Amino acid sequence: MTRRITWIDCAKCIAVIAVAVDHCSGVLYTSRLISYASYFSVSLFILLSGISIWLSYENGKNITFRTQFQKVIKLFGQYAIATFIVLCIGTRKFDLAVYLECLLGFNIQGPYYYLVFFIQLLMVAPILVCWCRFVNDKKYKWFIQMGTFGSLGWFAYISINYTHILDVYGGGKFMGGGYLCNPLLSWNSTDS
Repeated sequence: MTRRITWIDCAKCIAVIAVAVDHCSGVLYTSRLISYASYFSVSLFILLSGISIWLSYENGKNITFRTQFQKVIKLFGQYAIATFIVLCIGTRKFDLAVYLECLLGFNIQGPYYYLVFFIQLLMVAPILVCWCRFVNDKKYKWFIQMGTFGSLGWFAYISINYTHILDVYGGGKFMGGGYLCNPLLSWNSTDS
């Protein structure tokens, strides 16, 4: 059994509440100030994902493309079942063409857009873990970490402006998007 880390659980709770508040915009409130105050929620989840993956690595879990791909397959299976259920309940029938379109477009409902990005994060995790392990063994690691952070910022800018994955809402439509910087920063900072 793994030991729970209280501050991570508290941060997840804050992120969940912020996501709920953010998604109630226009329904329970119309204030832009409240919307802006809850906008950090997705970035906080990404930061926590980076920390969790790094801690898993440090606790001896194997973070490889194979293990991550198995997670993606499992996640996609659950997503396929959820899409089937939502389609059947929403339309009161099953249409294979519509199902496949919704399944491949991650668009049966709004929140599914996030899976496109999450799958990208799972698959890039082994590269980031290897890079962080390499950097953390260097004498001037803070310098390399800052260079890495700057490079990822540049990559995020390029990917947001010049890549396209799917027509989904949010960061999932871009390769890596602006979310990519957060996990690496969190993995590097856990070594301090």
